Amino acid sequence: MPRNRTRPDHWRQRERRDKILVVIDAEETERQYLEQFKGKSSPTIPHVKIVTKNKDPLTVVNHAIRLFDSGDFDEAWCVFDEDDYKDGGTFQKAIVTAGKRLRLAVSCPCFELWLLLHFEECGSELNQKEARRRLRKHLPDYDKSALRCEDFQPHQADAIRRARTLDAGHKTNHQNPSTGVWRLVERLSGTGSRY
Repeated sequence: MPRNRTRPDHWRQRERRDKILVVIDAEETERQYLEQFKGKSSPTIPHVKIVTKNKDPLTVVNHAIRLFDSGDFDEAWCVFDEDDYKDGGTFQKAIVTAGKRLRLAVSCPCFELWLLLHFEECGSELNQKEARRRLRKHLPDYDKSALRCEDFQPHQADAIRRARTLDAGHKTNHQNPSTGVWRLVERLSGTGSRY
């Protein structure tokens, strides 16, 4: 006859993990980098859903708002670049529209800046071409369509430290060079607080 076993209370009470929506503006590099945070299981690491909306920043933000309003998520983040949008007005409109409802992980000028910060400091203004050139010094085979996360993972803490330093050195947000991806990475890895 089987014994009647009781389980400790902590086995019955599973901690609820936050559900985070991440809407990105590109199909390749950003998605590949952020996919490494999906499927990890820990009470401090949130569930992550990544959605691609390959459009301008304002469209990305509006799409995130629609999905976030469904009530299925605890937080929503948008990941986009300044790239070609700062002068057209959609970049600034996206930031205003996001307001305090959405969290932004904006890179100025581009996501490659975040990748570059894994390997070196970057204190002066640059463009996407320059960021890629400098990144290839560290990763000669760098291909934005075939990102190897294992190239970046060991240097993630350095990238976060360098990105924070850039933020601290700017008087306003979203100046070149800067990236808010470090906040999202901290949040998805379970080391950052809810913003």
